[in-house]
Amino acid sequence: IREVQTEGLPSGFSSDSLRMVRLGATFSPGELQRLEQALTRELGRSGYLFAAVATSYTLDESGRLADAQLKVTPGPQVKVRAVLPVGQVRTAEEIITEQATMKEGQPLDSELLFSTQANLANLGIFNNVQVEMLAPDRPEALKTVLLKVKERPILQGAFFLGYFLAEGVRGGVEGTISNIGGRAINLSGSGQANLFFSSYPALSRQFDLSTPDSKGAEVDQDLYRQIGFRVNLAIEAPTVLPAHIGLRLDLIAERVFRPQFRFTRTAVLPTLAWSRTFAVPGL
Repeated sequence: IREVQTEGLPSGFSSDSLRMVRLGATFSPGELQRLEQALTRELGRSGYLFAAVATSYTLDESGRLADAQLKVTPGPQVKVRAVLPVGQVRTAEEIITEQATMKEGQPLDSELLFSTQANLANLGIFNNVQVEMLAPDRPEALKTVLLKVKERPILQGAFFLGYFLAEGVRGGVEGTISNIGGRAINLSGSGQANLFFSSYPALSRQFDLSTPDSKGAEVDQDLYRQIGFRVNLAIEAPTVLPAHIGLRLDLIAERVFRPQFRFTRTAVLPTLAWSRTFAVPGL
């Protein structure tokens, strides 16, 4: 590469990909195409969403040196006119708009559309999320960004029933109450029980279900003590704390039978989580 010529770059625009081109390096049309794609992405991240880059090259008389030309048609620098939520029924508007990573009046980085969509999906209260510009094919200096969402049903549930050699007859239910009060608070629960006395280890007497009485004699456990179970109730609130820190609280109770041991236990598990997707300038 002998020289890289550019035409039409916006005033004040700086390109990392152009700075990384090494004069004197081996030239290939494929590398020139990758440079075109990188420059188009950089322009998009600076708000020039409708920019077009055309590339060409010429060889000197010896055929050993190449001059690359990049002609840029930047179009308008797009700025955010407004950010509008669309499609919500129960969800508070501010819960949705707080997930937006673009700001009104600022240049619209193309990557912010994807990071905003990821933040909305991470709330766990929508079946479908789309983040797009109003009239996306029309070149304009001001664009309205639409946050299109489709909420999950308020109540979802399922149940199961089966037989397992190690645990016997086992059944359970699970359910979720989604988006309580329109604040992206989710309550979920699951419960399962197994009739251990119907399992193969119990029926074949590989597992002793007896316990000593007050006189030290071995007697069979009460029926309810031969039932294993696990119950888990969880409440998750990804928006109640500052800085997008989420809170989750799990209440767990279980009784487990194993050939080596059996136990009953309860637990309370608080969890703090931070999940945020954003676009880093220059990357």
